[in-house]
Amino acid sequence: MGRGRDPRLEAAIRAVGAWRGHRVDVTPVSIGHDERHYLVEVGDELSVLRLTSPSGNRPYTDPSVELEVARAAASAGVAPDVVASMPQLGCLITRFAPGRHLTPRDLDRDGVVPSLVGSVRALHSCPLPNGERSAFREARDLRRAAIARGTSMPGSEPAATEAIRSIAEATLAPGRAAVTIHGDLTPSSLFLDGDQVRIVDYRWAGAGDPFEDLGSLAEHLALTADQGDAMLQLYFGAVDDAGRSRLMLMRMAATYLAAMRTLSGSPPASSAEAAAAERQLATVAEGSAEGRFDRWLGALEPAGRPT
Repeated sequence: MGRGRDPRLEAAIRAVGAWRGHRVDVTPVSIGHDERHYLVEVGDELSVLRLTSPSGNRPYTDPSVELEVARAAASAGVAPDVVASMPQLGCLITRFAPGRHLTPRDLDRDGVVPSLVGSVRALHSCPLPNGERSAFREARDLRRAAIARGTSMPGSEPAATEAIRSIAEATLAPGRAAVTIHGDLTPSSLFLDGDQVRIVDYRWAGAGDPFEDLGSLAEHLALTADQGDAMLQLYFGAVDDAGRSRLMLMRMAATYLAAMRTLSGSPPASSAEAAAAERQLATVAEGSAEGRFDRWLGALEPAGRPT
């Protein structure tokens, strides 16, 4: 146990009964706006310990829902096992996920896209957690928080925000069945081990629209139109205009959400991060001005919405 470490880290390590009496080696591996990850080695077992700052910019996430989904995903074989959860310390410990982060280039390898879609379907088939999830609600709340903090919004923000409101109205169909979704499916949450894809980090999980995860995947992995069709075919067993339209609209929603996560961050975004968020909002605003945006919305009218 080294000196000068976060007292919560020390307390969390002491609280894991299976680690007592053993040498515990801890290596910091990443630092985010409101969380830190550590690689913990005890004998021949590797775990990942995450500490979340109590002053994080998304305080409305529920650690009990995260734990519920993380355990269900582990039981489904798509996530590492949970070692321990200590919400009072802002701590979650899971087994280390072997492999490396998935990249867009990996999608060209045989078997990777089916494995990815299979893992997402397995997650979406888990029992519904006791908490709802909506990218639109999160983006709205983050935008309000950023404005309240005095963050200067880019000039394209009003048009982008109006586009997201239109997408929310078109996609939030009453009575549409919810599934267990991840809520932040980016390459940092996806590990490729051979041809098997595992999904980690369920902090933003909840019951929601499967297209939120599919749109996030498509956007953050920069799927081509053909790759998007392949994903829809594997997931639903068929591809139609309504599905393609919904996927494209949720890609825009994923881009907007990423920008709002950056602009509402604590500490404030760097100039490079703010510039990236500005480009993302401009992309959404420009996309909403194209004729195909209205066609996508029109494809989701009640008669055209996928079931």
